[in-house]
Amino acid sequence: MDNIFYPRSVAIVGASEPWATWLLEFGYRGALYVVHPHQKEGVKIRVYPTLQDVPEPIDLAILTVPAPLFPEIIKGCAERSVKAITSPACGFSEAGTEEGKALEVEIVQLARELGVRIIGPNCIGIYCPDSALTFCDGMSRQGGQLGYISQSGTNATRLVRLANLRGIYFSKAIAYGNACDLGASDFIEYFMDDPETKIVAAYIEGLKEGHRFFRTVMQCVRKKPVIILKGGLTTGGSRAASSHTGSMCGSDTSWSAFFKQTGAIKADSLVDIADIVMAFLHLPSTMGRRVGIVGSGAGGGVMLADACERAGLSIPSLAADTKKELKKILPPVGSSAENPVDGGPPVPGSMVIEKGLRIISADIGIDFMMVHLNVDLAWFFDRLDQSLDQIRKRVSELVRVTRALPKPTVLVLNCTSGAEERAIFVEVQQRCLEAGLPTYTTYEGAAKSTAKFIEYHELLRSIGT
Repeated sequence: MDNIFYPRSVAIVGASEPWATWLLEFGYRGALYVVHPHQKEGVKIRVYPTLQDVPEPIDLAILTVPAPLFPEIIKGCAERSVKAITSPACGFSEAGTEEGKALEVEIVQLARELGVRIIGPNCIGIYCPDSALTFCDGMSRQGGQLGYISQSGTNATRLVRLANLRGIYFSKAIAYGNACDLGASDFIEYFMDDPETKIVAAYIEGLKEGHRFFRTVMQCVRKKPVIILKGGLTTGGSRAASSHTGSMCGSDTSWSAFFKQTGAIKADSLVDIADIVMAFLHLPSTMGRRVGIVGSGAGGGVMLADACERAGLSIPSLAADTKKELKKILPPVGSSAENPVDGGPPVPGSMVIEKGLRIISADIGIDFMMVHLNVDLAWFFDRLDQSLDQIRKRVSELVRVTRALPKPTVLVLNCTSGAEERAIFVEVQQRCLEAGLPTYTTYEGAAKSTAKFIEYHELLRSIGT
């Protein structure tokens, strides 16, 4: 696997673009070759007519050739001791034809006999910021703690970009397509022992080795959280997955049992994966389920409380002394000292942030706080007053105060889609993420992700891990 994620040399066999440009612009530091019988020159890369003409050893080959050429090229790769190949080529089992299925069986048998491993085909391959490998233009060079595997190239690229916008970065990601040779179990096994990977996430359409995958995930969960988005659970989705990667998907019932028995964390969307990872990056493993909610607007507090309880969190009543102290600092009109605490519209004032959170954090019946801020309403009201500084001040106060609290805080930033309020939203969201404050954009995302984080650590404690 190290030869796949940290290759000392890469050969692009066939059409070199856009792969050569992507790797060069991303800063790949190893030797890079183009192999093509007719192309005379590449983009800053010397072109060789055959693999045998390349003067140095090759660790990884990217095959951008038609499917029927694969058997002969795999033989050439074996002669040059190429460790692994990956390819975006289609026309194998995903095509649904007998010819495509037979060709895939042929190349797998051939590669295994000759000692070459295959990622794909029908995939975009590997992203590893540390070794400067990329499967797309414009990816971040910043490394992180998330290892991600995806049967879909679209869902691989989209999650990377989606996560980056939330301050989440990757140790490695791989889109592995048809999984004719190396598959989900192989990559999860690698991530399980990879020191750069602290959290594992996966988008799965189908499996060829169900029992092995079950055992691998169960083993990994004991060491690192495994978050899985399962595609193709509906009739239409299953049919689409079969034509996409040639996968057999399994039933919703069997996958529900899988999550229950392995302890893997079920995600319902790519956004869900990013939200759950956010909790694992920023929250302490000892956190309990009792939440104290603070914000502005009774309706928002009610909705957040509903989302929390639906997710399995608890909204306890505050202690009498806590409510007594809160009443001293809350506005006399439009506020409430009950849980959820309403600090008055459009956003809680400085006293609520500066003192209220400290008061709630001191309540022995509360394990953590959730704060919800109305960025859009703050923008609207402040706009009428010709001042847009209020939300910025509240966020700065929130960041400073929560750093000093003995209990963790989760933040929900509410915002509608108007261009003006979106601009201030992006600004304050970035400020919170840079400060390490887990920041969500929906009540449900905050509640579900926090609950799943807590459930995972409860599981580890229950099995003595």
